[in-house]
Amino acid sequence: MRQGKIAERFDSSADLEWSGAVISREEWIKDPDAAFELWITSSLSNGDREFARNSIAMYGSMLRAFQRFLSDCRPKQNVLTVNADQIMRFLDSLEGRGHTLPRKGQEKRPPQAKIVQSAIQMATKRRYAFLLSKLMVNLIEVGCRQLNPFHEDVPIVAGYDLEPTIIFLSEPEDLLLQDYLLNRLDTSEWWQKRRRIMLLFILATGVNVGEATAAAIDDFMMDSGTLYFCAVRCDSLTKRRIVRYRVPIPMFCCEPIRDWLDERRTYLADSNCDDKTHAYLAFPRREAGGKLSSVAVYFSVNVCLHEIGFQAKDMGPRILRYTFLRRQILQGLSDEAIMSMCGLTTAKTVRRMRDVIRNFDCERP
Repeated sequence: MRQGKIAERFDSSADLEWSGAVISREEWIKDPDAAFELWITSSLSNGDREFARNSIAMYGSMLRAFQRFLSDCRPKQNVLTVNADQIMRFLDSLEGRGHTLPRKGQEKRPPQAKIVQSAIQMATKRRYAFLLSKLMVNLIEVGCRQLNPFHEDVPIVAGYDLEPTIIFLSEPEDLLLQDYLLNRLDTSEWWQKRRRIMLLFILATGVNVGEATAAAIDDFMMDSGTLYFCAVRCDSLTKRRIVRYRVPIPMFCCEPIRDWLDERRTYLADSNCDDKTHAYLAFPRREAGGKLSSVAVYFSVNVCLHEIGFQAKDMGPRILRYTFLRRQILQGLSDEAIMSMCGLTTAKTVRRMRDVIRNFDCERP
């Protein structure tokens, strides 16, 4: 492996100050989690948009994984001293996620399983590289680092700094996937039933993977004859579950989802499951409980998209979320209404979607 350039260690104190947030050099070393939380929740110094709540939670988890890696390095490293080689080793270690794919005998794997896993790993590495590069740029701008590990001759991860491509199903493809999930998907096994309802749920509501895998049975409610899903968060102080937003479930999948929830409630009432197994989840890994991995959700979406003949670079659940956004835009909903339905704190994604749809319509013959 090539030799990376080691960043200078600084003996003098340097404060990071912007948007009212002050982070000392010592805090980055002694309490990096707190320093990162303050950094990520403040506007970045280069004028980027603020991060949404979901992104903050995800990025916080990602940085904690990076911190664990730095602590295990010999000699021990931190964000002020880490070099390009060490970042590359960390990103390469993320490929260990492969074991979370469904094991043989649990769910069938199509021939493209290895390709699917490779795509997941590369997308994961790019997300981490994007986050760490932002952090390195900020540390250099405020004088805590002299060298940026991402500005070497050889890129750490190709394409990490590009905006993610917006890919969605056209209206005929959307209807084709709905028909496949409702009428043609094999549901002879319990996990196949769960796959069917879970993907219908994501396609119908536009929730992200984290919200889908954490969805509880009680997060679904009826109001004036309409079935809603309530996306909730747990208050860190009171531990109370607070509704962040709620989204109505459309008619095309309302009945199957209601039947699935009734089946889950009946099973739990007749079994000895407890909360320790995550039995309360609407879409658990097993009938008795257990949380489903995000990789398994990606795998399920990929399989079903292949079955309807859809091909794209990204074959994961983000496509279903973007398809939901496309539906709402074409129905004439405002940016604010769509943001409210999706729990978005900025209109950036919705506006990008409008531009993509506009260009897509212009390019059609």
